[in-house]
Amino acid sequence: MTLRLLHVMRADSPGAIAQVDWIAQFSGANTSSIIHVTDRTRVGGMPPRDSSRTCLRLRGLFDVSGIRQLRARVTQAKPDLVHIWDPQFLPPSALLALALGRRWPLVASFRHPVNKRSGSHFLLRWLSRRICRFAADSEFVKASCVASGWGTTDMQVIPGGCESKTSVNGVVRQKSLQPIKLDDEARLIVAIGSLSSHKRLSDLIWAADMLAPVEPRLHLAIVGEGPAQAQLEETRHSVRRGHRISILSPAAMPWLLDRAEFAVLPGAVDGCCHAALQAMAAGLPLVAARGGGNGALLGEGEAGLSFPVGDRGELARTLWGMLAKPDRQRAFGHAARRRATELFPAEEMASAYADLYRELS
Repeated sequence: MTLRLLHVMRADSPGAIAQVDWIAQFSGANTSSIIHVTDRTRVGGMPPRDSSRTCLRLRGLFDVSGIRQLRARVTQAKPDLVHIWDPQFLPPSALLALALGRRWPLVASFRHPVNKRSGSHFLLRWLSRRICRFAADSEFVKASCVASGWGTTDMQVIPGGCESKTSVNGVVRQKSLQPIKLDDEARLIVAIGSLSSHKRLSDLIWAADMLAPVEPRLHLAIVGEGPAQAQLEETRHSVRRGHRISILSPAAMPWLLDRAEFAVLPGAVDGCCHAALQAMAAGLPLVAARGGGNGALLGEGEAGLSFPVGDRGELARTLWGMLAKPDRQRAFGHAARRRATELFPAEEMASAYADLYRELS
């Protein structure tokens, strides 16, 4: 039986986009279309890539025009099921439009915890009455959702998937141009993901600068886009070795995954970080802050090293602990690739969602 699926997500969500691509790739009996939603104050935004993808901008709680547009697009798609990704990050007008819409079955997936103090919380609770099934990408996120009144204790946990090193976001990976000039002896480390304050990327810039006297060949690349980009550029220019720190667009990721020694998660990641899983699948070990969903990625210290979140000195020492022992770094890298591909395969994630869709059809 072929199902018509409609996915609704915020515009700047590469992890959710990748998961939808994999669901389409590994459950070919279904047809999918996507509505990307953003508010008019958000930095960036992703335009549609093909005729099955639409990008809408909604502002505030009562954007009447935006609500009508979103409801019209959903009606036009004639879906058998609507899948909402991270509803807590959608503009309030989008939540209102979905809550007032026709009675198509709704599925909600959470890849980040729910904040009860959010201004949209009452709309989330209202919309929850219409949702047939809830899913979370980790036990950590599930616990947050249940504590906030979303979902129930039988909320399904479906970890985010990852692909092999040969592809990114469901598309066979092409070699990207070298985005930065590095000496052959340069030691490159990367941080990948959205540029927001809770990722604590400023801590990483300061820690990398602390290591300059003991490892002058170190180069840090921060890859992503987001509201904290201007602040990070300012921090980069304020440190002594700012010329050895680069802030790059996501297009640079394929080259960096081939060149970097390891990836860094300086903040406590909320759920199964898509970018971290891609780095692990490429054979990069992790240096990660303790807390959040990072434990599920590292295991019992199998895939890398950890440090107390917010402690810049300990972060610098942990970075040096990885840099100073290449043999241990390689062992962590092999374990990271094995852990990512065995525990978080994209096929299993797609299969779990396909089963969920069939149950509701």
